[in-house]
This record gives sequence, structure tokens and C-alpha cells, in this order.
Amino acid sequence: MCLPRICKLHAPQRAVSMLTIEASTKNNNFNLARLILASSVILSHTYEATIGKTDADFFSPYLGEKISYFAVDGFFFLSGFLVYASLIRRQSAVAFFSARLARIWPGLIASIVLVVLIGSLFTNVPLHDYLRGETKGFMLKNALFLGGSYSLTGVNCEGALCNINGSLWTIPWEIGCYALLTIIFLAGLSKKELMSRVIFPATIAFVLAWHWQPFGITDQSSLGYNFARIDRLWTVFALGIAAYIYKDKIKLSWTILLVLLGLTVLQNRLGIHAHIESLFAGYLLLCLGFLTVKDEAFSAHWHDYSYGMYIYAFPVMTLLQQAFHFTNPWALAAANFFCTLPVAALSWHLVEKPMVALAARWTAGFQKAQPLQPSPAT
Repeated sequence: MCLPRICKLHAPQRAVSMLTIEASTKNNNFNLARLILASSVILSHTYEATIGKTDADFFSPYLGEKISYFAVDGFFFLSGFLVYASLIRRQSAVAFFSARLARIWPGLIASIVLVVLIGSLFTNVPLHDYLRGETKGFMLKNALFLGGSYSLTGVNCEGALCNINGSLWTIPWEIGCYALLTIIFLAGLSKKELMSRVIFPATIAFVLAWHWQPFGITDQSSLGYNFARIDRLWTVFALGIAAYIYKDKIKLSWTILLVLLGLTVLQNRLGIHAHIESLFAGYLLLCLGFLTVKDEAFSAHWHDYSYGMYIYAFPVMTLLQQAFHFTNPWALAAANFFCTLPVAALSWHLVEKPMVALAARWTAGFQKAQPLQPSPAT
């Protein structure tokens, strides 16, 4: 059975084949799914802020990783799923990459500026010194998608420099995935047949080589760290692309999702890593996006505040924790969600949405194929 806009999906049905997926929010609940992902990241971070657990939360004993790990994988999977469709519709590297930058960069710059301004109220050094050192690195490295700098000069937590926004580490990798997909397009390899015959096999070969470790490279080295991130993030991004390409062959079922959940738990118990968690995260996103739809997606008319939630939640959490000293991570997570939501809304309406619309107008002449009705999510 196909998805909404072609035919209707009714609640009693247990499975659906994704025969037609348009770049519209009306036939999927991805707005809801993205908000859930952003909230999951918030929850994991509060465990570190309240009880000092940097590598564990409520879910990690069962799933093997923090819930934020699955949320990040979900973001990358959904990104691959949606932006590949965007690239195919636009048929222009300029239009595609400009649209991706417009969705990411303006909101990021606004958040960097706002965080630096607020940080100036809390620094223990003079202003001319505040804008140097860590603050300079925070501004330049994050604005240029270099990452690795998340503190502000003289802004301390418990006697040490605060981690102001550690969530930003994923953004350079997201941009990297967009850049690699753009290169694939320019090389003429982005068509379904060539993705299936060249790109996906190459990805699988890299994953197997990395886990086999024929060269003895570990993720403790700089090269190993980057390879480990590619293994994780490009792989799940490519899974999203594959899900879009093979959407007419994928059966969505809550039962299958439970099986994948069980396999993920089993993988953790056995101490192995076979990317089952990546399959689970991606399949969960598809189920949340499509199996929750009846006549029309109930989040169809929601604004996409998820990116704003992601880039602002960490600094808001830091402020809340320093002010109120929460000891319960769930309480801090709830406070963080409701305090970050209005900031994310302002970011969307004042910065993100206008810049996406501006980029769409600017790149219209570059597109070789008329896109569907513009959607900020793509």
C-alpha cells in the first residue's frame, strides 16, 4: 500500500510499502520525529550536567549507547533520506549545496553570536581578553565548520572552563556529508543505479575494512578518530539515501521495529558492533514518520524548531544548571526543553526560515528541474 497523497494509510494496517514519498510535510510526521530527536539529545546531556555521567544515561545499559547517540544517528539518517531527494529534484550542485548551507549556517552564526554576547556577562576577564583565546576559537572554528572548540574565555563552571555548546561537534560532519554527496553528484554517480553499484558497495567496503582493522589504526589516533566518525555518520547518512532509493521495497511495521530493537539489545549484550543500532535508528525514524499518519500528518503544520532546539539546548542547559543546581536529570531536561523552545522558535522565524526562502529564490535559476513545493525541511 502506498503513502498519503496517492492513497490513504489507515491505523489498522500493520505494514506499508513506501511507494511514493514527496518532499512535503503533509504525508509524514518528520517534524514530530525531529523534535523527539532533539529532545533525546537534551535528555542525555542532562545526565552529564547533573550527575557527571558523560558516557551513560537511563537507556545506555540496555541499548549500549546513550539515547543521544541514537538521536544523532537518526538526524543523519533522516538528513540522507531527505537531502538526497532534494538533490535529485534540483539537479544542480549549486542549488543543492546553497540550500543546505542556508538551512545550517545562518542559524549557527546567530547562535554563536548570541552565546558569545551572553558569555560576556559571565566571563571573569576583561572584554578585550574575552574576545581572544577560547572565545576566538569558539567563534571561528564553529563558524567555519572546523569544530573542536566549545568554551569561552573566562567563563567557568565548577572552577574549569564550561563546555558551552558541545552539541556543535556534529555540524561539521553534517556539512561533510552534504559536500561528499555533492561531489558524488558532480562525478555523475548520484543516479540510483550508480549509487547501488558504486557508492553503497564502497561504503560497505570501508565499514568492513575499518572494523577488520587490517592496518591496525585505532580510534585513539587523529586518523582513527576521523575514520570512526566516517564509519558511524556517513554510514547512517548513506543508509538514509538507500532508504529513499529503495523506498518502494521497504515494508514498515511496528513488529519489525521491535525485532530491530531486540537485535540492538542483543548486540549490546554480546559486545559486538554490526551497525544494527544504525538500522534501528533509521527504521524507527521511518516508522515515526509514516506509520503515525492517517489522512494527514498531525505535525504537518508544525514549524521545524528542531535545529534551533539542537544548537541552543546545550548553552541553555548550562545556564539553568549554574543557576539552579539540578540534581535530577529528568527535571533539568524538562526545564531545558521548555526554556529552549521559545529560543528555537525565534531562531526559526527570524533567521532560519527567511534565509531558506532567500536561498530558494537565489538558486532558482540554477535548477535544471522544477522542484516540488518548497519545504524548509529539504
